Amino acid sequence: IWPDCIGLQWPSGGFVFHRQSDGVYEVHTLFLRGGRDAEARQALDYMFNRAGARLLVTQVATDLPHVRRFAERHGFTRFGSKAHAWERESGPVDVDYLE
Repeated sequence: IWPDCIGLQWPSGGFVFHRQSDGVYEVHTLFLRGGRDAEARQALDYMFNRAGARLLVTQVATDLPHVRRFAERHGFTRFGSKAHAWERESGPVDVDYLE
């Protein structure tokens, strides 16, 4: 799996981009409280302008609206959802899919 990944990090967090197919990456977001939008924008710019990404997709649990807002601020839009897509210790979680 790791040869198909690109990790970009900065002091307040980072992204792991997992290649799904040619030019298509799934984004995994890792942030500490107070993460900065400017650094995230630079990472997304890198993926599209230097790493050959054509499409970025991500999954956001519906009970994490701050994560959804972060994704939307960076241009992601919802294209689907799935009930009980993930399982946590607390029970099943509904997920929105964004691109």
